[in-house]
Amino acid sequence: MRTFLLFCFTILTFSVFAQNISSHPIPQAHAHNDYNKINPLWGALKYGFTSIEVDVFAHKGQLRVAHVGVLLSVRKTLESMYLAPLNTLLQSRNWVYENYPEPLILMIDFKTNRYETLPLLLEIIKPYRHLLSYYHEGKVYKKPIQLLISGGGFSYEQVKDLDSIFVFLDGSVNHCESDFPEALVPRGSAKFRSHFSSKLDSTDLVKLQTKVNNAALCNKKLRFYAMKNHNKIWRKALDANVGWVNVDRKRKFAKFYWEEYTTDSTAVIKF
Repeated sequence: MRTFLLFCFTILTFSVFAQNISSHPIPQAHAHNDYNKINPLWGALKYGFTSIEVDVFAHKGQLRVAHVGVLLSVRKTLESMYLAPLNTLLQSRNWVYENYPEPLILMIDFKTNRYETLPLLLEIIKPYRHLLSYYHEGKVYKKPIQLLISGGGFSYEQVKDLDSIFVFLDGSVNHCESDFPEALVPRGSAKFRSHFSSKLDSTDLVKLQTKVNNAALCNKKLRFYAMKNHNKIWRKALDANVGWVNVDRKRKFAKFYWEEYTTDSTAVIKF
């Protein structure tokens, strides 16, 4: 009886969260360290975020979700927190956001050695590969989810002999990766203060625009983490066409975005 009640509660909870998914996704919105927030995954989808960040540690045959490597045995897994719920959601729809035929990006930040972590990830995702965007013979095939690997990343040597590659790389903000096919590196990330002042002044904006333009030469979009969650900074980043705005305060950003960057009267969100 207890198991049955738990199952019913899980299904009910899933149904409630799924009903709250935004109908107006924000193409530039990246949910930083989503797993540390209230309602991981569902909180990001409620406000239309199209990229979600998850830190993982390889631990005893599992990928445990955590920011630091302590008490890993009691941490939830990547599969239970993200892959399985998304799989359930996508049984009733073709894309994570209905009427938005683009993948939800799950950016997985490796906190352990890539030579241990990547093989484990490739094994774990086998039951979900029908949902995952992949690279095959020089072309990317879009599916509802794209796995983007950050942190330690991975080397092309680790995947080049695979028939299809189901992981993509979060690369550099300074150059195009010459050792990877361009299509496998759709994003570049770096710490904000390593390149700009906290206020993102006029000198910084020239530097930022140069980086954005250079990245565009290899079809890469940029993300700068540890930036202030202020409207002024967000506005400058969006106006410079930065591909991804790194956000910790999801509700605040969504409200800001829909008030300033859309004329669609139907895109009203109750905050």
